[in-house]
Amino acid sequence: MKTLSKISTALLLAGSLFSSVAMAHGTHSHSHAVYQPTENAVAQKRTQVDGYYRMMLGDYEVTALYDGYLSIGVPAYQNSPD
Repeated sequence: MKTLSKISTALLLAGSLFSSVAMAHGTHSHSHAVYQPTENAVAQKRTQVDGYYRMMLGDYEVTALYDGYLSIGVPAYQNSPD
C-alpha cells in the first residue's frame, strides 16, 4: 500500500506542476487555432479551368476541387433507401 500511496502522490504532484506551467503560459487543454481568413493572393478567374472552380458565395470565395471521375455504376445504389 505504501508504494501505491507514493505513486498517487507522485502523479498528483506531476499533474499540479503540469497545470501550473500551462496556466503560466496562458494555455489550457482546450486551446485551438483560430481561423483568420485573409485575402486571396491569386486573382479569381472568370472562366472554367481544369481541376478547380472558384466562385463567390456572398462575401466568401469558394474553391471546389475536381480530381477525376469514378464510375461506380448502378449496383452501388441498388440497396440504398429511397
